[in-house]
Amino acid sequence: MSKLSTDSVVGFPLVEVSKAKKMIGRNGAEVKPRNHYLSKEKQDLFLKEIEEKGHFIPPHKVGTVYWGIGQALVELGENKSHLIGVVLRKFEDVMKKETRKVRHQNSWDHFATKAPRVDEGAKDIYGRLLQDITVLQRLGGQHPYGIKYVQLRACIDILKNERGALLVQLRTGIPLGEMIYPVNESKKKLSKRVVGAVSGVRMAE
Repeated sequence: MSKLSTDSVVGFPLVEVSKAKKMIGRNGAEVKPRNHYLSKEKQDLFLKEIEEKGHFIPPHKVGTVYWGIGQALVELGENKSHLIGVVLRKFEDVMKKETRKVRHQNSWDHFATKAPRVDEGAKDIYGRLLQDITVLQRLGGQHPYGIKYVQLRACIDILKNERGALLVQLRTGIPLGEMIYPVNESKKKLSKRVVGAVSGVRMAE
């Protein structure tokens, strides 16, 4: 498996995303390419805010599922592993504090009542949360959602304790030059979308 170094992730090549003419979605229809990277300006702002506040800042829109996962892990404690059940309860807590403009639901109710896609294979709340956490580990493929975390010298690990229970850890403050490899012990073999090869960019110092 390829890894991604913290010294190779500043100002990711946004031009490569903008040059993509088309992408094919799950239903076979053409979709607009998404930008999964922070611009150099946004990255600098996030890094400055993280330094000033003394804790990690999730690089996603407040109230979204991906923001909620990051915020829950920040509040539980960075660089510590937490049982996924504990993460779920904290995720519920932080999401209930955010109200969506659509239907005036809080973000937790929107997540909890939303029917999973047929192809997801996640049949309960725990499974859906785990699936979304796994998405935030992706460093390759068409949708490398984890790149923003790497740009902020962080990643999310999915671990198992001695009893086989799943744990989640937000790893932050990863030294410059160190290879980042999001660990996923919930699967015997990692998908290529979880850890992919990315190169050609530099991390801010």
